[in-house]
Amino acid sequence: MSEQRVFVISGRPTDEVFSYEEKLDPGEKGTPRCWHFNVSAMLRHVATKEGFAECIPLRDQPVPRAWIERHLIPQGLHEEKRVAQLIEPYLSTPVFLLQWFDGSVVLADGTHRMIRWFRDGRATHNALVFPKAIWPKFQLDIPGRGTLDVTHARVPDDHPIGDFLKRMGVK
Repeated sequence: MSEQRVFVISGRPTDEVFSYEEKLDPGEKGTPRCWHFNVSAMLRHVATKEGFAECIPLRDQPVPRAWIERHLIPQGLHEEKRVAQLIEPYLSTPVFLLQWFDGSVVLADGTHRMIRWFRDGRATHNALVFPKAIWPKFQLDIPGRGTLDVTHARVPDDHPIGDFLKRMGVK
């Protein structure tokens, strides 16, 4: 399979990057493939009407409680302090899912929100699915780490992220 890998020119030093390593099947030889996606660039992309239109919105999806208990909590993929600090409107931001090769989805952004929703007993959530066709806009050839200000109390109404949240039903 040929692949197209690109650098995100609009990347910033504090951009958050999601990395996913595919597991090899038992007995399979080779190096597991690792994928890197600029989550901050994904957020900037869906803040535009054109970018939002390229994704698939999923509204009122059941919070996957069994999956969270089985995968997120035991693996320690979260920081307790960060989970506790989440506030609106960030807490209601949809999770980002990558449409994977086999038709399943991979959680690219939203681990902390998922755990918080689980603990708060929330029944449903919203998600945005990023189809494979638009991956090249966010793929990175190099690993990286970044930060995201999850404690910012309010997104200004005239900010593009505010428009994105409104389209997803966040008040």
